Amino acid sequence: MGTMEDFKELVAEAHKRDLKVVLDWVLNHSGPVFEYKEGSQWRGLEGQPKEIGEWTETLLPKDLKDPKHFTRRGVIDNWGDHAQATNGDFPRTTATTPPTRRRRPTS
Repeated sequence: MGTMEDFKELVAEAHKRDLKVVLDWVLNHSGPVFEYKEGSQWRGLEGQPKEIGEWTETLLPKDLKDPKHFTRRGVIDNWGDHAQATNGDFPRTTATTPPTRRRRPTS
């Protein structure tokens, strides 16, 4: 993965060659990577973001492990609410529970 300095060097070298670097970064919706200190219930967009308690996943490059990269508003409990659907975190059970499979009937 590398560091932010590695990334800056990559971009500089690409620009020297008249190339553009495009990133598709879906960080807030990548799954649960931390636990909130005061619980995960949706807080809304007003006021300060929630404080991160414990990190549950390793993020690389390490520069990504900065709270400013996350909305930190809580877990989505109402997908019909646009603010939650675009700014909330996926519930842990949704993100970690594998989909159920239908068994094929045996002959």
